[in-house]
Amino acid sequence: MKKRHLILLGIIAFLATLIVRFPAASLLSWVKTDKVKVVQVSGTVWNGEAGQIQLPDTENIDNVSWSFNPSMLLAAQASADTYFTYLGGQASVTAAYGLTGNFSLSGGRYSVAAQALEVLLPLPLAEFRGELNLDLEDLVIAGRQLKTVQGVAVWENAKLIRPVLADLGRVQLDVKPDGKKHAFTINNKRGELRLSGEVILESDGRYNADIKIKPERNASRELTNSLKVLGRQRKDGSYRIQQQGRLSDLL
Repeated sequence: MKKRHLILLGIIAFLATLIVRFPAASLLSWVKTDKVKVVQVSGTVWNGEAGQIQLPDTENIDNVSWSFNPSMLLAAQASADTYFTYLGGQASVTAAYGLTGNFSLSGGRYSVAAQALEVLLPLPLAEFRGELNLDLEDLVIAGRQLKTVQGVAVWENAKLIRPVLADLGRVQLDVKPDGKKHAFTINNKRGELRLSGEVILESDGRYNADIKIKPERNASRELTNSLKVLGRQRKDGSYRIQQQGRLSDLL
């Protein structure tokens, strides 16, 4: 083997050993994290753990662990399987960053009690019950723009406690790319209300929502009366919500 090949092989072996054995805590100490703090770090950059990631203006991420996928380096991507706890729910996802600057998440799973999400509301306007399960098939961010997202969210035993008591049964939200747009489709089963409809999100952040809500025969009078604020009831007994705007105005 030629000398220059031996030198190159030695450099690669050194870098691989450095990545595998380099302490994660030492690396994080070099990174400026004025707003985000990572505490109780152990293990290596290649395979490590963190007790908590402290974030500004939101709940912390707990019990974080990661394990790099060496095979993805051949595809010019840094990829790691990550596991963590957020709002008491267990989550796992594969995160990857490529030389093109694209950041992606895939194979994501997250299960949490719906009640735990109440702290994310800007005001205490609602109370939830049930279990929320998220399956993220793919999410790609190019630069600062969302390129594509596909997945399913299922709210099992969905109940609204406040502002009005309602049993929604099993609620499902599907998200799929449609050209440069994304389609969010909602439906449910076995609830006091029948939910169906779609929200189309444009790449520039504009959205167009068309949702239909229909009280079932087992809906309480209080629940049925509360729907009157949505406007005029249609001939089939449903209420239709149509709205357009920009997503940034809702956040």
